[in-house]
Amino acid sequence: MEHEITGGAILVKDDALLPRELYFESEPCVPGWKVVTDLTALALDREIQKTGWTFFCFAGQTTTSAFGIDRTKMVRKAIEAILARTVSTLWRS
Repeated sequence: MEHEITGGAILVKDDALLPRELYFESEPCVPGWKVVTDLTALALDREIQKTGWTFFCFAGQTTTSAFGIDRTKMVRKAIEAILARTVSTLWRS
């Protein structure tokens, strides 16, 4: 089942390199990404720190437009567009 993405959701790239000791539950959300379902950002940060790694939160406002009849599909399409734009911007920096 696809998890509903809301404000504050934590998205992790499917192929992200993570410490072996880090465990969290997740569900697929948009192609190439999963959403963390059992931890808040603060709780995930604590778990990551236990492994000796650091949590980086990419926060900020970004917008896009999507049209459609099915609200869920429309939101996912908008998120896919934002993620594609954000990831390509990060790699160019």
